[in-house]
Amino acid sequence: MLSIEVLTLLQAIRETGSLSRTWAKRLLPCPAVQGSDRFV
Repeated sequence: MLSIEVLTLLQAIRETGSLSRTWAKRLLPCPAVQGSDRFV
């Protein structure tokens, strides 16, 4: 059973992950971005 708080936290993590990937693609070279994508 997942509480609403946990679901909200997971959603926030998912959104933050997609945002950080977007910024990483702008700020970091491609190999670093590809490496970070494995952890998201």
